[in-house]
Amino acid sequence: MLRSAAIVRRLVVVLATVSLVGAAVATVFLFRAARTGHALHAYLAAHFVPRPDCPVPDPFVETNVVFDCYDGRLPSGRQVSLILGHEPGSRATVWNYLGLFVADAPPPAALAWRVRARGDWWGRRAGGAAETHVFIPPPEREPVRADAVAGGCFVAWRYQTLPSVDKLSAALAEVDAALR
Repeated sequence: MLRSAAIVRRLVVVLATVSLVGAAVATVFLFRAARTGHALHAYLAAHFVPRPDCPVPDPFVETNVVFDCYDGRLPSGRQVSLILGHEPGSRATVWNYLGLFVADAPPPAALAWRVRARGDWWGRRAGGAAETHVFIPPPEREPVRADAVAGGCFVAWRYQTLPSVDKLSAALAEVDAALR
């Protein structure tokens, strides 16, 4: 009897410890996501102006994506429209999107090639060959779209993680460099 009570006490202590560790990890992730979101909103407020319309209809191909559009500039000073989107819902994976529209510009050949080389649905949509991705999809840094659209070109990325200032800055620099 005493032995089973000791086992139960140890089990309760172990379960309580696991619960506390799990709660601590969840709290860290929540605070990190909030900090990333606040930094992105501050960056947008400082460098971009919201626009009421969007220069690209259905920019992320998926019809269920909710998006907002902003006007700003590439590092070189060229005008750019930023489109940030996400799939609404509470699924295990909620995709986030970042797109850049540059007026009067052809799609950058290097970025279009990288989209075709992905091998996934996005790559096949762009004319690339199909590949089997068993466990590891193409990296987030690879664009999912680099197309000519009415009035210019559109380059987009799809993230399984939240967009951040670093990702936005990298996208702006990458498009700027590819258009030179």
